[in-house]
Amino acid sequence: MKFSAVRGSEQPKKVNSADITLQDIALLQMIRVAFEEQSLKAVRSLQELLGASGGIGEHTMDNPKLVDALNQMLAQEHACAIRYATHAAIIAGPYSETVSARLKEIGTDELLHAEKLRDRILALGGKPTMEVSAAGLKPAATLEAILDVNIAEEQAAIRGYIGVLEGLSMSNVILFQTIQEIIRDEQEHLEELDALKNPKT
Repeated sequence: MKFSAVRGSEQPKKVNSADITLQDIALLQMIRVAFEEQSLKAVRSLQELLGASGGIGEHTMDNPKLVDALNQMLAQEHACAIRYATHAAIIAGPYSETVSARLKEIGTDELLHAEKLRDRILALGGKPTMEVSAAGLKPAATLEAILDVNIAEEQAAIRGYIGVLEGLSMSNVILFQTIQEIIRDEQEHLEELDALKNPKT
C-alpha cells in the first residue's frame, strides 16, 4: 500500500480495496495492537499517578465516609422526588399546567439520580439508605413559593454534590463521572426554575 505526498492543490489518490494486500492488513493489525498497548500503559501510568497524589487507593475519602456522604445525598434525592411530585399536584393559577408538567419531569430526574447513587453505593460495598431527608420536605402552596423553595433546594443540592466531588480522586472514574452528570442535571433544573420565576419579556 503506497502513499505519495500531496503537493500544492493535488488531491490524494483514493486507495482501492483491491490494492490492499494481506501484508498490509497484518501491518495495520500490528499498528493497532501497538497503539492499544501504549494506551493501556498510559492509563496505568495515570492510575498510578492519581493513586500517589489522590490519597488512598481509588478515592480520597475512605469507603465508610464516602458511602455516608452518598447516602446523605440519596436521602436528599428521595425528598426531592416527593417534594416535586407534591408541588406539581397542588400548584394552581396562571401557567400552572406548564409549571406542573416541568416539576413532574424534574421529579423523575431526581428518581434517576437516586438510582445512580444506589448503584455507586453498592459498588463501594455500602448499603443504600431508605431514609428521606426531612429538611428537603418543604411545603409551599403558591407558584412563587414553590419556585422559591425548589430554587433554594437545587442550589443546596449542587453545593452538596460539589462537596462530594471535591473529596474524590479522578481514578474512581465511574463515580466521578456520575457525580458530574448529576451536578449538570441539577444546574439545568436551577436554570429552568429561575427562567420560570423570571421569564424574559
